[in-house]
Amino acid sequence: MPTLYGMRLPEPSGWEEFELITKDAMQLKWASPTLQRNGRSGQKQNGVDIFGPDQLGRPVGIQCKNTVKQLTLKTIQEEIDKAEDFDVDLSALFIATTAKNDKVLLKEVRALSEKRIQEGKFAVGLLFWDDIYSGLALDPTVLSSHYPGLMISTGTTSGSASSDRLSGLVLGYYGGFFWHFIELLFSEVGEMAGEDPEQLRTLVRMLKTNSRVLTTDDAADITKWCAEVEELIFNVSTSPNVKGRWRQTKELAKGVEQKVRHLPNLVADRGAADAIELGLALGRINHADGEFTFERSKALHRMFAAMLPHSEGPLIELLGRLEGKDNYKAGPALYAFADLEIRFPSRDGST
Repeated sequence: MPTLYGMRLPEPSGWEEFELITKDAMQLKWASPTLQRNGRSGQKQNGVDIFGPDQLGRPVGIQCKNTVKQLTLKTIQEEIDKAEDFDVDLSALFIATTAKNDKVLLKEVRALSEKRIQEGKFAVGLLFWDDIYSGLALDPTVLSSHYPGLMISTGTTSGSASSDRLSGLVLGYYGGFFWHFIELLFSEVGEMAGEDPEQLRTLVRMLKTNSRVLTTDDAADITKWCAEVEELIFNVSTSPNVKGRWRQTKELAKGVEQKVRHLPNLVADRGAADAIELGLALGRINHADGEFTFERSKALHRMFAAMLPHSEGPLIELLGRLEGKDNYKAGPALYAFADLEIRFPSRDGST
């Protein structure tokens, strides 16, 4: 699944800043305002830097490892051993790291965690930088407090034409393919790719927030169906029947998709409607098999030219680079381009 803003921010260089970023990010991602750092510098922490409830209210700990080196299973086991002496019985221990995503290590930790759960011990998980950033990006104010030079929320203002187009782009790209993203996150392919299922919460929040450009009835439908999907997936007690839960989930997610695909004819603001159409077009590319063709490139060029004429020069360059690439690579690249051009229009002088 593409990152929220199609970019990768630099990892913090200091351990203290990394702890603060991790705490703020997971507070947002887990909707856990009582998550807090464990003690002060120099105090014994027993392998836990951050402690509090996760999204289900379970007591969890986070150990932060700010390192450019790849983690090893040996290092993780050492942190687990320390956390065994923590003064609260943990449900899970997460190792947060600025190191690059490591699929082999992820598989090893998953196996270790399953073995520990069978033995009645706390589970173990990894939080890579992409996982942490996806939480931080949920609140532009918090994000800019750690990266003041970025100022990501100042390109548009709520209710402005640019803001409405951004909302339309998000609704078309993500909402129009809601079930597709769910399948990716929870399928075997998603597991192999190291996808974090918690991204669904981010996706649901994005759809709810950006439904503000719709009529009250349309926004209420999307908000309600998204909330029900989240409840079905993460609250097993809602329905212990796995097949039944997934059947309901698919029906609701497909309902969101169908609603969004009709929105261009229902939204009064033409700028937002055009942005929804563009988001849908980019979503179709992202989820299509095969390569990004010249024919697709021409069709998209017309859509971009109508909505973002200032992007002509950079767009032509990007389309040229993407022709012949896999669609699943072209779609996210074009979405990130559209997002950036709406926020911060280029002025290349080519128009």
